Formats: sequence, structure tokens, C-alpha cells
Amino acid sequence: MSLRRMLCGYVLPAFPNMTRLEPGFNYGHGLEFLTEFLDMSPNPEILILDNVSKDECEVDGWASQLKVPTCLELHPKEVEIKKFDGLDFELGAVEFLLKNARVLARILCV
Repeated sequence: MSLRRMLCGYVLPAFPNMTRLEPGFNYGHGLEFLTEFLDMSPNPEILILDNVSKDECEVDGWASQLKVPTCLELHPKEVEIKKFDGLDFELGAVEFLLKNARVLARILCV
């Protein structure tokens, strides 16, 4: 289901000037939902993920992600993952970020 359809039929604009992105929603809708949200915010220099859930990472969701959002490859210099416990699915998210975020200078897991 498209992010645009999930938000009560509202069409959300792109956020081209947003440099700090901290999506404040439950990622339980899956990794696809997060990917689509990242595509709408093409220039984040700081990306903060709060409570990465097992639901979106099941069956190596991060590792098997086919489409890496362009903004993730080219922009985030810093990623913070809040409520990090070092579980396998969280480590999968870190591995995905380290492999695909080309300009990443710092990753903080708290």
C-alpha cells in the first residue's frame, strides 16, 4: 500500500529542503513504507530512526531490500538509531546502512 494512500488520502509533497529527518511513526508498516517516506525527503543529512521493529526487518528485510533510496546513498552524514538493543534484525539495519550510505561519517546506536 502506498504511503500516499495510507495517510487518509492526502497527497504529501516532497520535502527537498529537509536536512534532518526523524520520522515519528511506527515502522510496523514495513520497510517499504520507510523507503517511500525517504524518497519524499531527498536531502537528509541527519537521519534518526527510533525503535527499529522486527516487523520491518523480518526475513532479512534490510539485507534483501532491492531498491536503495537515492537519498540514503548520497546524503546522510549521520544516522542515529534509538532504542538499539543489538538484536539480529537491528544489526541487519546497521549493516544495510553501512553498505549503502556512501557519505555516512557517523552511525550512533543508543
